[in-house]
Amino acid sequence: MNNRGPDRGMFAQTEPLAGRRPSARRRDDLRPYSPPSPADIRATVPLTNMDAPVEAEPEQAVLDSVEVVPVPAKPGWRNLLSNLTRSEPGQGKPRAHERSLHERIRVPVGGAFPIAVVSAKSGVGKTAVVEALGSTFAEVRDDRVIALDVDTGDLADRLGHRNGSGLEVFGHRDYAHSDWQIKRDDVVKAFSMLRKRYPVLLMDCGKTLKSNVTEAVLLESAALVLVTNTSIDAIRKTSTMLDWLGRNGYQKLAESAMLAINHSEQRKPRAWVGKELRELSQRFSPTRVVTLPFDRHVQDEKEIVPSRLSQESRRRYLEMAAALADMFPSQRRR
Repeated sequence: MNNRGPDRGMFAQTEPLAGRRPSARRRDDLRPYSPPSPADIRATVPLTNMDAPVEAEPEQAVLDSVEVVPVPAKPGWRNLLSNLTRSEPGQGKPRAHERSLHERIRVPVGGAFPIAVVSAKSGVGKTAVVEALGSTFAEVRDDRVIALDVDTGDLADRLGHRNGSGLEVFGHRDYAHSDWQIKRDDVVKAFSMLRKRYPVLLMDCGKTLKSNVTEAVLLESAALVLVTNTSIDAIRKTSTMLDWLGRNGYQKLAESAMLAINHSEQRKPRAWVGKELRELSQRFSPTRVVTLPFDRHVQDEKEIVPSRLSQESRRRYLEMAAALADMFPSQRRR
């Protein structure tokens, strides 16, 4: 249809009403009105028995049964779809962000990727971070992920040999009743064996960097995670640890390190602690600083199940795993 021309968008003009002559009507057509008789009404209108059973309505299509929801004052597809699906506006962004994190975590590793997790102070939740981070990797990647316990056996005590997410643990349990101590050669042998079978390895290290065992771990590590809580002592010791790494031949590892600020207590940190935390965080790349909120499931000292973490905790561990996955050998070659 051609809708172009001088008359586009206008109705066809008709003869003005004023110029029309009224049509002549025959006199026979102008009969007086007489109402119909009751018999005629009964003959044309069917009687309905009020006591008769009502027939079921025919089955409706799926779309006919959708409940009509009032459309908000603001028009638009986003608001309409939000009402039809009964979802809150903005939910798509977190879900899209989570899908993006999963995609980054699932990329091929391109070789073994050992991650050392250290802390400068006891009691900051380092072992729990290793477990939650390793479980996140294992669950999302659906791949073989192992945590090597080179600390005092806490990780092996918490998990045994394998947890429900698929994270495996290599370590010595019942260390309190044994004279055996892990040595540098043990770490080297373990790495040579495990790196052939596990693409992602996490090491739960002790807080003492000046040891042959920790030195062997750092030499084998491709990434480093420093864990601190919000106590002023832990924050300052973490900063000192970063200095030590830079002065003792681990500058490259320190520059790519990740900082995990773990809220291991439910109470809020003191206001003046914020300044110390900001100064420490500025020493790391902004994409490699993650704040882990207090999570009672993590503090229960039982097996950590990613699905039981709070929504915020779950997202933060996904972000940590994705940031580390960006450092995989396969991604560095791109």
